[in-house]
Amino acid sequence: MASRWSQIPDHLLELITILLNLDDLVRFSCVCRPWRSHATPLLVPNLNLIPWLIVPYGNYTCKIASNICDKTLGFFNIQDGKTYKIDTPQLADRRICGSCSGGWLVTVHENSEIQVYHPFSKKVIQLPPVTKLPGVTGCFIGRRNELYYVVPNRPHFSYRVLEMSTTTMSSSEVRERYIYKAIMSPSTGIVMVIQGRFRTLAVCRVGRVKKWYSVKGDIEGMYNDIAIYNREFYAVNDFGQVFVVSSVDSGRPVIKLVISGPYGFDYCKSYLVECKGELLLLRRVCNNNCVTACFMINKLDFSGPRWVEVKHLNRGYVDDVGKDCAMFVGYNDSFCISTSSFTGYEEHSVYFTGDILKRGLSFASELQETIYGDLGVFNLKNDVIKRFFSKSFQPSPIWFTTNSFSSIQFLPHQIP
Repeated sequence: MASRWSQIPDHLLELITILLNLDDLVRFSCVCRPWRSHATPLLVPNLNLIPWLIVPYGNYTCKIASNICDKTLGFFNIQDGKTYKIDTPQLADRRICGSCSGGWLVTVHENSEIQVYHPFSKKVIQLPPVTKLPGVTGCFIGRRNELYYVVPNRPHFSYRVLEMSTTTMSSSEVRERYIYKAIMSPSTGIVMVIQGRFRTLAVCRVGRVKKWYSVKGDIEGMYNDIAIYNREFYAVNDFGQVFVVSSVDSGRPVIKLVISGPYGFDYCKSYLVECKGELLLLRRVCNNNCVTACFMINKLDFSGPRWVEVKHLNRGYVDDVGKDCAMFVGYNDSFCISTSSFTGYEEHSVYFTGDILKRGLSFASELQETIYGDLGVFNLKNDVIKRFFSKSFQPSPIWFTTNSFSSIQFLPHQIP
C-alpha cells in the first residue's frame, strides 16, 4: 500500500500540499519519501525547536474582555514573519492559561473542565476540574441558566476567629481569570497553577487522584510567576520574594522562602527564567498606561543566598548573562534559547507578551487592548523595544515551543 501512495503524480501532490495546514503538512511528510520531498519546502526549518507565537488566525478576534479560543489558531514565526494555520477544534470556547515545555497547552472551559492539550498530536489529557481547586466550594445554575461558582472572598474575623467568606463568580469570569497561569513538569507530569482571587498555588499530577492540592507554607498568596529550575518548582510573589516548593508529589506540598526580593524601582510583574544554568528574576517596569518600558534583571546566587545585579534601570547592563541568549516570558513557562542556534532572534533580549498582572480579578475594559497589545522584544544593551505587530490581538498571544530546553523530554504517550 505504501508503494501505491508513493506513485501519486507529482502535480497532484503539489496541488494537495498547498491546501494543507501546518499540522497536516507534518503528517503528510511522514507518509513516504516522495510525499516528504513535496512537504519539506513548505515546512518551517527546525519546526520542533523554534519558539512560536500563538495568535488568532486571519480576521478572527474574540469580543472585548475575552480570551476564548476559536477552532483555529495562528502560529506566528518570527524568522519569516508568516502566520501558519493549525486547526484546533479541541480548543473551541476554551482559554489557554499555560503554555508548557514540550508543546503542551493547559486550557480551561467555563463548564469547569481543565485539560492538557498538544496542538500537533491532538492528544487531550483531562485534569481535575475547577470545582476541585482549593477553596471552590460548589457551583449552581443562576438566572438565565448561567453557571456560577462559589469561590473564596476576602478573609474576615468572626467572634475573634479568622474566617474566609465566599462570593460567586460567573462561569465566564472563572474561565477568563480564575486560573492565572499553569505550568507542567515535562519529566513527572506534575501541573502547578496560580489560581483564585489571591493567586495561591495548587498542584496535581496527570493520571493520579482527581483533585488539586493546596500549597501551604511561609506565604500562601499573591504570586506572579512559577517556574521549574533543577527539577524543582519555584515561585515569585508581588514583592519579588522567591520561594521553593517541596514535597510536590506527596499530596502535602509545602512552600518555603528562599530569598527576599531585591531592592529596586516599582514594577508591574515578575518572572523567573532559567538561563545558562542560572535562575534569573526579571521585573517588568511599565509606564502609567500599563505599557512595558523596560526590564530589570537579577541573578540568584544560592550560595548566599544573595542577588547579583544583571540589568538595572539606572546603572545599565552590568552582567553578560544575556550573551547568545533570548528569554521568552508571558503566560508561557518561561524559557531561554541560544540565538546562535536560531537565526532571526536577538541576543541580550527579552521577548514578552501582554500578560500584565492587574490587582484583583477584574479590571477596566478600556485597558484591555493596551495590555493585550503590549508585546515585543526588549534589548538589554540599548534599552530599545521593538514591537511585532501594529495592532492588538484577542485572545492574548502566548509563546509556544515543543522543545523542553532541558535534558529530559517526553512523548505524549509517556506522560505518567
